[in-house]
Formats: sequence, C-alpha cells, structure tokens
Amino acid sequence: MPRRSLKIDFSEVENIRFKCINYCGKCCFYQAPVLTTADINRILKFLESKSDEEYENFILAWTAYPGFDKLNNENFKRYKESLKYFWIPFQMEEAEEGILICNYIIRSMPSTGRCVFLNPINKTCFIYPVRPATCRFYPFSIKINEANTYKIIIAFKNCPGIGIGKPINKEEIKETLQRSLDETQRDFTIYKKYIQLSLIHI
Repeated sequence: MPRRSLKIDFSEVENIRFKCINYCGKCCFYQAPVLTTADINRILKFLESKSDEEYENFILAWTAYPGFDKLNNENFKRYKESLKYFWIPFQMEEAEEGILICNYIIRSMPSTGRCVFLNPINKTCFIYPVRPATCRFYPFSIKINEANTYKIIIAFKNCPGIGIGKPINKEEIKETLQRSLDETQRDFTIYKKYIQLSLIHI
C-alpha cells in the first residue's frame, strides 16, 4: 500500500524549543496512550529482551508503595508476568465504511493514574525506546482540519520541557505521524477482512 502524502502545519510550533527533562515523568500520568497492534508487538518484544535484574529493579520501585506485596521469589514471576498484560480495550470507534474498531491503551495504576511502565521512584520509563506515538508527541498534539492538514499544536503548555533545548525536530514528528497512520490503517484493513470473513460464516 502506497504511503499517503502528509500535509503538516507547523505554524503554531515554528519557533518552539523543547527538551524532554530527565527524571520528570509528568507526561506519564492520566494520558492513556493509544496503541496500534504494532505498538503492542514492539513492546512485548522489548519486554522479552529485559533481564531479570532490570525487572527486579523496576518491580522493587512498584512494591515500595502501599497495596503491593513485598518482592520475593514467589511473587517476582507474578509481577513480571503481569507486565505482559499492559494494554486494555478503550472504546469502539467508527472508522471508514462504518466499521467499528476497538482502540487499545496502556494500562494505568488505579490509585495514582500513572502509566504502568513509569518507575515511580526515579520517574523513568521502562519501555522508553519503544514508547507509542502519544508519548513521542507529548507535549504536542495533532488536529486535522478541513483541508486534511495535520496541524501540530501545543497541548500541554505546563510541560517543563517547553522553551528549552533545540527547536522541535520536524522530521521526527513527521516520521512518527506517518508510521502511526500507516499502522492504524493496517489494523483497520485487517479488522475489515476479519469482519467480512465473519459475515460469510453467519
């Protein structure tokens, strides 16, 4: 399938500088990042590459808070296994041709609203290299106008990284958007075929 030609409007962020602040984590609360099937597969593969020591350090940060069992050999495997079930259905959304598709989001901790992959002590992300598009775009967001132009806007003006660092990387934003759109379209195509096959057998 040929890649769609994107029209992107950077006018609102043309002179904006941004740098992600180490050990901040403000973007990891109450965001509910949307996932494509490819996102889920990338994260699962990345989790498989993690060592037991990395898991232990991360889970120890989890269990330092009330509501969790203290880490021991018995429950380490249970906590580690639970991280594989990081996504949950979010809502049914009407896509092209009136077909309903299910969106998925990353699970949040019920008591605090923080992402399940955020280390609550040092505020680092356990899956940072494979984080989904929602996380990569933060603190920016995208609006689609009537001319099918994707307008980049500042969605979270209280982000401490705005105004420092280098000008935003337009190519990186474009590539992230392109990949997200491609993967979403691929999910829709597969889901559409599934629906058609299901109807044949009714």
